[in-house]
Amino acid sequence: VRSLMTALPEVRDETIRLHAWQIYGLPNYLANRRRLVLNRSNNCHFVERMLIVHGWTRFPRLSTTLLSWQIKRLIHRQGRLKAIIYTLPQYAAVAAKFVDCVQVYYAYDAYRFYDNWNSNLIVNLEKQLLSHCDIAFAVSKPLQEDLAKLTTTPVFYSPNAVSGSFISQMSLENCERPSKLRGLSGKIIGCVGQMSKSAYNWALI
Repeated sequence: VRSLMTALPEVRDETIRLHAWQIYGLPNYLANRRRLVLNRSNNCHFVERMLIVHGWTRFPRLSTTLLSWQIKRLIHRQGRLKAIIYTLPQYAAVAAKFVDCVQVYYAYDAYRFYDNWNSNLIVNLEKQLLSHCDIAFAVSKPLQEDLAKLTTTPVFYSPNAVSGSFISQMSLENCERPSKLRGLSGKIIGCVGQMSKSAYNWALI
């Protein structure tokens, strides 16, 4: 959600400094470390770092401690934070430690349907996280309705999409291909998001 956060007028107008962590479980980090960027700052008002945790499945308490320590360090350096934004239900125990802060749950997917994730556990974690948050956002109306059933915390629909005019423009036969795709022949299928074995009808494709 980097693009969403950096598009905030307050960040562009230099009135808010945004701190973000890319959080990786240790096994995932070891498998992908050559492709991961350890430290990056898009501009002086957006600081992004990587945090390696032991894993949310086998070591949730230790991982919670590591992330909580990072947030406490930031509060110690910067003072009271305007808000803390969580993007995964696994951060529920972290949110429990910062109830004095304004906290937000930004659900950019229906996590209970992820491969190899315990659906019942995810629902329980979302309940806990929502109970500690002041507000929540969901990227689709069905997801908004699902989350609203779990909590009294206000859940708003924040669409994750592009404009209809963009789709219409890209579907025109005379639409010029991007330079990186001009050498390809045949049909081109685009995907924005995560590719997984269960998300698509691979036989049909």
